[in-house]
Amino acid sequence: MCWVHGDPHYRTFDGWTYSFQGTCSYVLVNTTGKDLDLPEVLVLGKNEQRGNFPVSFLRSITVVLLGHTIEMPSGLRGTVLVDGIKADLPVDLAGGVSITESGIRAVIKTELGIEITFDWSTVATVSLSSSYYGNVDGLCGNYNGNKEDELNTTAGTPYANVTDWAVSWSVRDGDPFCYHHCEGTCPQCSPEDQKRYAGHEFCGIAEDKKGPFASCHPSVDIKQFMYDCLHDVCVNERRQEVLCEALSSYNAECQKAGVTVSPWRELANCGSLRTTEPVRLPV
Repeated sequence: MCWVHGDPHYRTFDGWTYSFQGTCSYVLVNTTGKDLDLPEVLVLGKNEQRGNFPVSFLRSITVVLLGHTIEMPSGLRGTVLVDGIKADLPVDLAGGVSITESGIRAVIKTELGIEITFDWSTVATVSLSSSYYGNVDGLCGNYNGNKEDELNTTAGTPYANVTDWAVSWSVRDGDPFCYHHCEGTCPQCSPEDQKRYAGHEFCGIAEDKKGPFASCHPSVDIKQFMYDCLHDVCVNERRQEVLCEALSSYNAECQKAGVTVSPWRELANCGSLRTTEPVRLPV
């Protein structure tokens, strides 16, 4: 599974983690074409800067597969664009593709062993079956079991840094103001603020050994989450929605690991989200 969350942080199929602040469109996953029997899959992530904050977030996820283009824009909860047509979820498409709403996420599933999710805000995941092992590339990595070679070019030589590698996966999207590098001074967080946001009123609620997420600690590493949460909450000046999105991303990873956490939204001052009834879109 590949994860994109926060502003934004990435974890590849092979488990390598990194952060990248570009605001353009980037290839997350693309089939290489080496195995002609595998259906082609393309997943794009478009980032954006929100407000006056010096970091970027996911603006949309676009998936191209089995003759369909499915776009999931941020903020339009419960809806997607299928081949340019707005549709309420759930949706069934030809070829065994279903798009449903599960909790706070849109979920695209196929009979090919592909699952793609997006919470219409900051968290996206891509899951592939083992048949795609070694047959993909992009910001989600090459899925070959080796997290040490993610920055390599197709020729096998490494890029100098993460930014240069990420730029190589950028695609034109008609946005003349997007950029690949953080502008001016990159975001910083003072030791005092780090200590404050690690407290129980902020990210520390997830790390608390007696808190609602404690049951998940043995299954899902809390250290990387705390690093990302502290960074996001700090550079976004303790915005409540950023904290709630960070906690939601950890909760989602716990669910994927088969762990049910205790109720946490009220403790963290995070509101509840709705679900929708199914409809079918003609194809």
